Amino acid sequence: MSMSISSAHHGVCEHDYMHIAGDPKFQKMLASNSGGNERLIFSIIGVKVNRKGKSQERALVITNRAIYNTIPSDIRKCQRRIPLDKLHHLTVSNSCDNFVIHIVGEYDYYFNCARLEVLGRVVSDSLYQLCGRSLRVDAVSVVDLTDYVITKEQAKAGKAWKDDFVSRPVSTPFALKSAMQAELVKKTHVTSPDTVEKDSVKAATPVSPRGKQEPEALPVKARAAEKQSIFEQPKMKRSAKDFDNLKVLGKGAFGKVLLVRDKATKAIYAMKMLHKSVILERQQTDHTKSERHTLEEISHPFIVNLRFAFQTPTKLYLVMDYCSGGELFFHLKHSGIFGINRSKLYCAEIASALGQLHSAHIIYRDLKPENILLDNEGHIRLTDFGLAKESMGAGAVTHTFCGTPEYLAPEILLNKGHDKAVDWWSLGILLYEMLFGLPPFYSENLNEMYRGIISAPLTFPTDFPVSQDVTGIIRGFLTRDPLRRLGSSGDIAEVRAQPFFASINWDALVRRQIKPEFVPSLQGGDDVQFFDEEFTSEEPVDSDDEDDVEGMNFQGFTFVDKSQLGR
Repeated sequence: MSMSISSAHHGVCEHDYMHIAGDPKFQKMLASNSGGNERLIFSIIGVKVNRKGKSQERALVITNRAIYNTIPSDIRKCQRRIPLDKLHHLTVSNSCDNFVIHIVGEYDYYFNCARLEVLGRVVSDSLYQLCGRSLRVDAVSVVDLTDYVITKEQAKAGKAWKDDFVSRPVSTPFALKSAMQAELVKKTHVTSPDTVEKDSVKAATPVSPRGKQEPEALPVKARAAEKQSIFEQPKMKRSAKDFDNLKVLGKGAFGKVLLVRDKATKAIYAMKMLHKSVILERQQTDHTKSERHTLEEISHPFIVNLRFAFQTPTKLYLVMDYCSGGELFFHLKHSGIFGINRSKLYCAEIASALGQLHSAHIIYRDLKPENILLDNEGHIRLTDFGLAKESMGAGAVTHTFCGTPEYLAPEILLNKGHDKAVDWWSLGILLYEMLFGLPPFYSENLNEMYRGIISAPLTFPTDFPVSQDVTGIIRGFLTRDPLRRLGSSGDIAEVRAQPFFASINWDALVRRQIKPEFVPSLQGGDDVQFFDEEFTSEEPVDSDDEDDVEGMNFQGFTFVDKSQLGR
């Protein structure tokens, strides 16, 4: 049966993060699985959680008529097609990028992917265009959404979401309010969480298929603020005057990082201040914008959270979670080396974070102990995305010479063009350093070190024997040919399958349920004992330097994290 495919497939789709719009395989898949004219509106690689709780890499493809679950390596293999008009509602986690797609009369779809806000907006608009009703979104505070999923077995037994909400399009205070739905929202009198009737809030309380119900512990206003839709855009702006400066945590070429306390909420944060004059002088405007955008777009348990961003005529400010465990560099310097188990957990958590970045077509490019923080529970958090590169989908390469010498991949040194494989090389260098104390090709002579990275044989210290699982994964990461390097083809899925990680439960890992060997012993939320006294002893002053000049206005830099609106 022939069908027409919209010419939009052959053009550019704004949210086609997999870059498949013009792919003949995608067009063939779409033609064979749909019965009408469709256009691509969204595509991304993410993780599907199956009924046994196992993670599977999947491509999530959305058209103006359906949601497709396909295989990333072969887009023609459509695992499931969900017509948009059968979409019941979404349940999303306020704590991460987990969400559940609920389907009328069928089993649900548990997924994790970046750009969840974009997904919500495009699905909402398409659903309204298609059948004139709003998308209901229930936002919950838990990470694990298993209790909100109707499995295939439960659906066969007759359990299903009933299609009883169509007559009341905005049924919860968390419903998505897109521009198209403005009139619909107005008619139902749901203008803000503070105006919702108590009965409406109660009706919106998510009930799991297993009968569990979210507790009615908070008053209506507090509950509405806590569960505010993660898709709504924040209105509140912040400034440096809203914070008390407590300590200096670090300094760099572009500015410094202060430990600060929010005057209103007393919450503790790390505030990164960047001088616009230095950014302009060193032509780092694009990198700075990329860092700000990446921090907003990516949500992951092992990546630092951006809470606020604002600017003055001379400075940029990024306010992030304070990771009181300090830099991994601090601990490695004091310990010399880490044991196998400690190194393995750090390596797994970093790999998980890199996999999330790569699924969003972002390469990190600056993995090193100084850019890895420990939070108060001892888990790692990647920070400093100044060298991150966006729009690095399949086949894309970039030629910028950047990074830290000890961790540079050979293809960067040889200017052959590089992609996400450089991050796996750097992870191999870091794992080697954690286990043996120094990077494998380290030399105080920079040229000698570069020659070693390009051509020296990889050797392991004989006085510290390790298993073949350890040497095998390091050799895989440090394969000089990026096309043959571990992680270059299957990315995080390929890395997870290594024997070195056989003892790692990856589902428990991303839920932060694996307790680290080292947990910082802290005296309070503002403890700075794990930061260098060279910095913490300085006066924490935010003052303009004499040579500061007014820089360009960074359009769209201001940001308030949704979770902070109710604080």
